Amino acid sequence: MIYTITAKNCSLSDKWLHLIERRVKQIAKRIPFTNTDPVLLRFNINMHRRNGFYDSDILLGLPYKPLYARCEGWESPEALIEEVFDRIDKKLEEYRGKHLKSDSEYYSHASIRTHPDYFTTPQKWGKIEESAKKKTIRKRPKLDEQLRKILVEEYIKPLGVVDKRVLHALETVPRHLFVPSKYKDEAYLDITLPTRAGQVISQPSLIGLMVQALKLKGTEKVLDIGTGTGYMSAVLSHLAKEVYTIEILPALAKKATNTLTKLGYTNVHVITGNGLDGLTQFAPFDAIVVDAAVPHIPQTWIQQLKEGGRIVVPLGKNIWDQKLISGVKRNGRIYLHKLKSVQITPIIETRKLKSVNGVI
Repeated sequence: MIYTITAKNCSLSDKWLHLIERRVKQIAKRIPFTNTDPVLLRFNINMHRRNGFYDSDILLGLPYKPLYARCEGWESPEALIEEVFDRIDKKLEEYRGKHLKSDSEYYSHASIRTHPDYFTTPQKWGKIEESAKKKTIRKRPKLDEQLRKILVEEYIKPLGVVDKRVLHALETVPRHLFVPSKYKDEAYLDITLPTRAGQVISQPSLIGLMVQALKLKGTEKVLDIGTGTGYMSAVLSHLAKEVYTIEILPALAKKATNTLTKLGYTNVHVITGNGLDGLTQFAPFDAIVVDAAVPHIPQTWIQQLKEGGRIVVPLGKNIWDQKLISGVKRNGRIYLHKLKSVQITPIIETRKLKSVNGVI
């Protein structure tokens, strides 16, 4: 039996996976495998963002018709999984009595492709007509706007981002245009996403906390170290007068430049270079934000930060011991304050950084 498991708004622990696998094997024992065409079973589990309840459905492909069961409003995922599989067991008994005359008849997954509930996932089996494509494109902007509002209200706000200007920027910037096309459907989940260059795009809530800690008023010149795809720079463009961002990977810098230009972010300037060196030619900066972890704050950043300016940077020698730090420059010295523990990709650099004294 071939089966797939999909989870939305929740993660499946090993305990859940073992429970599902056990029930799948129980179903498999009741099916006569006398053919080369495998049975296909699809299992979905979803947690509602608003009320925390779980719902689930299961779809089993059979030659005459697919068997489908759905349960909603359960507090326990384990009990929900048991209930869904119990319903399939009962339907399977009815199915065998109606359709199977002998064990020589086999089960096929072909019928599952035409079942309307199969298309609740992004995967599509049939060819999409041109008219359907155009209709989807027209509806996409409104859908993305709704998803951004949900992301801000139900994920970013509860995690401590309260600045109205920052929240408005996160609701405005189309994150799905800053991620690879195959991850567009996950763009408005509060998760990190990979880039084509092997880096990652930080989750929106973390970017919100970092930008909020800069306490921007709208007149500042900001240095963004670690451009990536340009998403944080786009958010900063709504909050500062000028944004200078530096990226060490030329291909990633070019892609970010193209995206930001197409979207009309004229106050963002992308430069290819070593982020640890900063941008001396455009210094001093009112604020510096770093979207990559470093073991220590390099002296170059402190020199390029204005007196009274703020810096936000993930500090840590390894990914398991990182802290998101906010700092203020006073009398040439950075006074540091811990915001939270984080796990962020280290900055791309091999040379040893100079240690800088601070107060945490």
